[in-house]
Amino acid sequence: MKKILSCVTLFALLLSIPAMAVSAEENGLWIGDYTLTYWIPIDYSSAQVYDSYADHPFFKWMEEKTGVHITFIHPSEEQMDQQFNLMVSSGKYYDMMFNAGSDMINREEMLNAGVWADIYEFEDIMPNYFRCLRCSDGSCYAWEWGPEKAFIGTAPQPEWETGCVTESGRLWCVTQTNCDEWPTEAGALIRQDWLDEFGLAVPQTIEELETVLEAFRSKGDDIIPMTLAQDGCNCTTGYLCSAFDIRPCWMTQDNGLIKQVGWAREEGREYLTLLRDWYQKGYIDPDFMNRDGDACISLLLNDRLGILCESWYEPTALEDMYEGSDEDFKLTAIPLVRKTKDQTLRYKLYYASEPYNYTCICGLNENKEIAAMWLDKLFTDEAYLRANYGVENESFILDENGVPYYTEWFYEHMFSDELNYRYLMPSLTYCTSARAVLFYNGTPMTVEEQKTVANSYSETCAIWGSNANHSMLIGDQKYEEGGWNEMNDLFTEGWTYLLPNMLKIITGQEDIANYDTIIEHSLDIGLREARDLVQKCFNRQHGQDMSFGIE
Repeated sequence: MKKILSCVTLFALLLSIPAMAVSAEENGLWIGDYTLTYWIPIDYSSAQVYDSYADHPFFKWMEEKTGVHITFIHPSEEQMDQQFNLMVSSGKYYDMMFNAGSDMINREEMLNAGVWADIYEFEDIMPNYFRCLRCSDGSCYAWEWGPEKAFIGTAPQPEWETGCVTESGRLWCVTQTNCDEWPTEAGALIRQDWLDEFGLAVPQTIEELETVLEAFRSKGDDIIPMTLAQDGCNCTTGYLCSAFDIRPCWMTQDNGLIKQVGWAREEGREYLTLLRDWYQKGYIDPDFMNRDGDACISLLLNDRLGILCESWYEPTALEDMYEGSDEDFKLTAIPLVRKTKDQTLRYKLYYASEPYNYTCICGLNENKEIAAMWLDKLFTDEAYLRANYGVENESFILDENGVPYYTEWFYEHMFSDELNYRYLMPSLTYCTSARAVLFYNGTPMTVEEQKTVANSYSETCAIWGSNANHSMLIGDQKYEEGGWNEMNDLFTEGWTYLLPNMLKIITGQEDIANYDTIIEHSLDIGLREARDLVQKCFNRQHGQDMSFGIE
């Protein structure tokens, strides 16, 4: 009887295996009944609705699809470094750790100690992540695009793998990615109705911009023709400074050679001279150093400002906020102005293929393979749709070609808690859709309009990013132990002296004849040596001769 029961039990088990296989094949996200720990801060907005990400509908969906239960541990964002250091001291780690430690942590040491697993160990069980990580032609989620690709399609994002690998060739994290280049989502706006008043076109060059500023200045003493960033640099958007081939506040690279911070270069002197001249003529906000972004927007909406140099809003969004009396109030996006109309700018707002919103897997824990498999599922086509578009037949539909489009319901609820906390995944470790961003940040559109018309947001982003590339950017730097602190201390010493003196020159409190003396002192006390350390790090990371570019 025992033998018979054993055979029946075995037969039943064998019958169950194909059934389980079919179930797993039908649900390509299934992993099994496991529990993992995930150390990750909860973003402010989600924390207003949920006590834990475990309650967030996206992660509930992931548990249903994968079978894996996640126990979330939410550290305070303000104390993450401190809490991570305590974790290191205790030697007890969670299975997954989000943005684990600051950039000053020695990644090689963390890998050597096994605290972070080398993600290459899991390449065979993470096909979706590696497919996305290595995509450089936009093909990874190409099925996402319909006919709208022809008129709002973005360039492919360069592959992510290179930026995530340590000097010894190990992959230390699973990073948030995107396969289409992220839109240039900030730039300058101008009062189009004022341009029309003077019969002027949107300025394309510095000379044309000066003509516009002079016209706006003539509208009265209460009018401010143009704002300026509080540090005078405009480094966020590159507006105006990019025409001089500089970032005033940081270094750039040219064919592997690290160039000094923009203010300390000859091109910086030229830019500074222009700002000083325009400030004296009343073209620039006289109180720019004390006015933040909200204050600048307030000037614009109160009919006192002609050009807002940095806006994260498209024109129609600010037009909708306007409550003034000018019935003609209208805004237009401005491209980065150039010295000449054929100049190619080499700096713009751009998101490089560098680790961000990343998750590290603890190499010391027994569940590291399960963690790798779970993270990989975040990069599947099914999770991509769920994270970026929401729930099929509610917030989006798939057309006959399997291309997603937002529904009328989505646009009706796009700013509601119901949408933000029920449908879309928080911006964490997964692959984000640049196409989805271009659609849902624009004005509401029917499915047919989404296929045939570029919305105002995508048009604005295209204008802000036109005539420019990002070839001057240095990219993510991975210093050897203590290297970042050493470089940053030197840079801070020089910059803390340089910046206020540049502002004094712009506003006329310091004679521009003292420029050379100021620059030389800032180089001597830190900037020169800081640049050399950045160059050495760049040489090491990019396989250049270690003596290349060292002053």
